[in-house]
Amino acid sequence: MAFVASSGFLGSKTGGNVKRSTCSLRMTLTRVDTNVTVNDAGNVKSVPADTGVDLRRNLLENGVDVYTFGQKLRNCGGNGTCGLCRVKVTAGLENMNERTPKEDFLLNKIGADDNIRLACRTMIDGPVSIETKPKI
Repeated sequence: MAFVASSGFLGSKTGGNVKRSTCSLRMTLTRVDTNVTVNDAGNVKSVPADTGVDLRRNLLENGVDVYTFGQKLRNCGGNGTCGLCRVKVTAGLENMNERTPKEDFLLNKIGADDNIRLACRTMIDGPVSIETKPKI
């Protein structure tokens, strides 16, 4: 039996009406706002950031360019597989989550220092200062 929607009811192709049931779900997420101080090729600015959201998303939503031109064409879109959204943490490392095993593997493979993080795998819970597009 197939169903077709029409003005609040589902009707079967064999003729009978089936009453539609609705349900609503409301969820409230509480975020604590903080700030990220960004040094992007000498241009220093402070951008707002939400805790519970990865650093890459926070930066991109605030117009901070995380990638070089070539990296824009070949990044993984925040899936943590390319290692191109690297940032150098200059302050506030204690306000970040620990490196994930995947992140640790990718960064160790290129010989990155402990203060280099992947923005897509970094969650913050307080103010931090970073440098985008660091030389490794």
